[in-house]
Amino acid sequence: MKVKNADEFYKILERKAIYPVFQPIVNLQTGDVAGYEALSRIDRHDTTLMISDLFVIAEQVGCVWKLEKLCRNKALKAAANKPEHAKLFLNVDGNRSFRINRSYRDLQTVRLRKPEYRPVTLYLK
Repeated sequence: MKVKNADEFYKILERKAIYPVFQPIVNLQTGDVAGYEALSRIDRHDTTLMISDLFVIAEQVGCVWKLEKLCRNKALKAAANKPEHAKLFLNVDGNRSFRINRSYRDLQTVRLRKPEYRPVTLYLK
């Protein structure tokens, strides 16, 4: 089955053309930033695809895990610019509970092996 925009998807994945943005989560009582939700964006100006399109295509071609891992790793690395021990919220595919468990172990391993990842309190949602 031919998947529409699959070639474009693979180019983005191969080039790791994803970057994170951080949405502050604000405590409405105090106005303080309580944490950050990591969101992913495509780092290519020559595409009409949106990040949500990438996840649809990833599902169709069986690469959700690769795309999620790329987004997570980029977010963790960029979180080094956030205050130490900041709360970081990452979205994961909840339909694959075995992947969440594997994903969590993988995140712990990445944080231990890569010193550029500052300590954060990590929440998977």
